[in-house]
Amino acid sequence: MDNHEALKILTEHNQWRRGETDVREYGVEKLGEAIDTAISVLSRADGEGSIKPTPSIPSHYGNSVAGDSSLPAPTQDGTAE
Repeated sequence: MDNHEALKILTEHNQWRRGETDVREYGVEKLGEAIDTAISVLSRADGEGSIKPTPSIPSHYGNSVAGDSSLPAPTQDGTAE
């Protein structure tokens, strides 16, 4: 995906998310591709390369952060064991 298309998708999605439009034009696959493009562009612009994911994520995502099985498994109420 080129930068122009990624910017268009992210801008329109953000407008939808903010309630500025009722039309949600893009599915999760296209949105994910646009996010990947933006991350790539920002990483190159930053000069730092890829940013490592943080291990503090919402518990509903489970233990799959970068393959880190050392994180506690979430319980039914969403708290860590």
